[in-house]
Order: sequence, then C-alpha cells, then structure tokens
Amino acid sequence: MRRQQQGIWMVGLVVCVAMLCAWLWFELTRELTRQTGSHSAGTSGQPGAAEPQRGQAGWTAVADVDDYAAMVERPLFSETRRPPAPQVAEPAPVSPPRPAARPDWRLVGVVIVDGQPRAVLWDEREGRYLRLREGDVANGWTAVEVEAQRLTIENMGQRHELALRRY
Repeated sequence: MRRQQQGIWMVGLVVCVAMLCAWLWFELTRELTRQTGSHSAGTSGQPGAAEPQRGQAGWTAVADVDDYAAMVERPLFSETRRPPAPQVAEPAPVSPPRPAARPDWRLVGVVIVDGQPRAVLWDEREGRYLRLREGDVANGWTAVEVEAQRLTIENMGQRHELALRRY
C-alpha cells in the first residue's frame, strides 16, 4: 500500500512540474512577443515586409570588418600571438625530359604504298601491328629512315636501328 501511495505522489509531482514548465514557456513567449511587437515584424521574409530600422525592436547591430582587425593581427590560438608568415611556394624542380624507353618492336616487313616505303612492325607489349613511314611518330619515337631491310627510329637524339630478321 505504501508503494502505491509513493507512485501516486510521483505521478502527481511530474504532472505539476510539467504544468509549471508549460506555464513558464507560455509566459516567456508572450513577453518576448510583446517586446518585439509581433512575430512577423520585419522578419517574415515576405516580399514587401519592412525591415526593422536602427533602434526599433528586432534590429541587430552587425560589427564592421574593421572591428576584427585586432584578431587578425594577434591571433588567439598562436603561441606568439602573431600571424604566420606568408608562405611562398617554391616551384618544383623541373627535371629534364628523359627519352622514352626503347620500344619492344620487331620489324616484320617493309612495303611500298603510293611510292613511299612503310615499315610494318609488331609491338610485343601491346600485341598489335604498327605501320610507319618516314616522319611518323609512335610512342614518342620518330621513324627517321625506312629502307628495304631496316628502320631507323629516333627519340631525343637517341637512335636505334631495327633490322628485318632473316630466317
């Protein structure tokens, strides 16, 4: 029986506290509404609504950017209370371009098309055929000379000769 009475008292106490909180909330919102005039005075966001002027209810002063100059000059979270020195980015060192790796090509044959010799090559890495005439570029290598039995290629001053295999 005693536990039942304690439970009833606790429920009653919780209800009273809830009613007190609701009454306080109602009174505070009513007081705030009376101080600012109304909920919609200048803050409704509707077109044509008058913005509150200096000294009117709802007006909030916004500081100028110049008011924060001391914070920039003496940062709060810096040990020295001085702004960090501007960092000048150094340009990355430019390495001279390296010649392309020697291609893994095999000269398969030389054909003449429209009076111009063309080298037919098998590219071992890519598994495909290439056809080059003088001046053509493939994988950074330029075909310099196409002859009946050989092809001369060049990349950045390095020259290589590919000879036709004889079986």
